[in-house]
Amino acid sequence: MGIKMYTPYFIEKEDLKFFKKIVETQGLRRGYKLHCHLMAFISNWQNRKHLREQLVQTIEQQYKKKLPSEQKKTLLTPGVPPQLPFASVSVSHCAFLGGFVISPSGSLNTPSSSLKLAFVKQPFIGFDLEQLGRAKEKTLLRISNKKELSDTPSPSALWSAKEAAYKSISSLQRDTHIKHISIFGWQPVSSIENIKAAKPNISKKLEREEKESPKIYDYQFIIKEKNIKGEGFVCCLNNVVIGLAFSKSRR
Repeated sequence: MGIKMYTPYFIEKEDLKFFKKIVETQGLRRGYKLHCHLMAFISNWQNRKHLREQLVQTIEQQYKKKLPSEQKKTLLTPGVPPQLPFASVSVSHCAFLGGFVISPSGSLNTPSSSLKLAFVKQPFIGFDLEQLGRAKEKTLLRISNKKELSDTPSPSALWSAKEAAYKSISSLQRDTHIKHISIFGWQPVSSIENIKAAKPNISKKLEREEKESPKIYDYQFIIKEKNIKGEGFVCCLNNVVIGLAFSKSRR
């Protein structure tokens, strides 16, 4: 049974599990163990609040400790990038879906003297959820160049890639504008390979059904002025676009 939203969209519980598996599988492809949590939205404000509360609960359960009030405050306050000394965390939502991703290897309290080393050894993550089709080229031109627009699989993919990349560096580079992030190197990822990873018992018939195949693309990004680069992926399926970015410094 699915969950009816106040928007015209309908998210099946199985789809939520599928999206979660795709995110975690794509992390493992890069050698990162991620925890992804997704929830359907019914009331935007109430669910944003609940999403943040769920984030705190998940972290406390996963790490088996109570968070100090200052750390908990950054996790509970909408619009504030979550900051923890032992994990990289990113939260996102659109009109009908919300979620967060935790990378237990990250550290957002790294001293500036060792910042470059920290980026090389472990990723800082940025997570983005979008409603497919909401991004328009006119809007994208404010934060992208024509080369990025011509190379992207879709405007929604570019928007999600930019948002995820920005989130992956924004906690440490607060003066960076999203328009300074250059997205390039789009490469399609085998949909069937990812479906099999997410749904091991998938039938041959389902494999042939194009509508069941998520469109997944890897990409790279760079901020030349800040000497930062990274990579990520975007997944488009049904009415949802999921973006996840991993940032690191340039050598």
